[in-house]
Amino acid sequence: AKLSVGTSPTADDTLFNARRSITGAINSHGYRDESAHTPGAGSTGYAAFDAEYSMAGGQSYDHFAGFQNRPVFSGSGTITKHRGFWSLPTHAGTGTLTSLQHFYVANAAPSGGGAITTQYGLYVESLTGGASNYAIYTAGTTPSYFGGAVQVSGSFRADGLSAFGNVATNSAYQV
Repeated sequence: AKLSVGTSPTADDTLFNARRSITGAINSHGYRDESAHTPGAGSTGYAAFDAEYSMAGGQSYDHFAGFQNRPVFSGSGTITKHRGFWSLPTHAGTGTLTSLQHFYVANAAPSGGGAITTQYGLYVESLTGGASNYAIYTAGTTPSYFGGAVQVSGSFRADGLSAFGNVATNSAYQV
């Protein structure tokens, strides 16, 4: 079974295909979930997009992506903000959000005898396409916390007040 909306659907095995041509002033979304949910007893959560795909067998695969952001911009105008992932929750109630985590990465622990060679919580390729490039940029004075060791390859620069605790003495260190 296949659900196609629009004209000229692809001939592959895509289950849901939305394909359309839009011209003119728009504020549109390719997929939008406007569900209204009032949880009942026993409710555990809700996911607007849930990728719970199962891969099995002995065949190797090139990739699995639960969510891919691959837009193509070929216009001559300007896009002010292009975001591959945008988290903008609204809290309009009187309840408490105990922990709002805009991006959460859980540990993947092999349980079937297989191995994970390297696990990255966040992997950013070398960014060179902009006039200025930042792998991680935090605005304002919001502090950052790293629970484990932080490795720096290359130079390290600290502007402003810096505190160093438990610094091992080594002739290569200069403060």
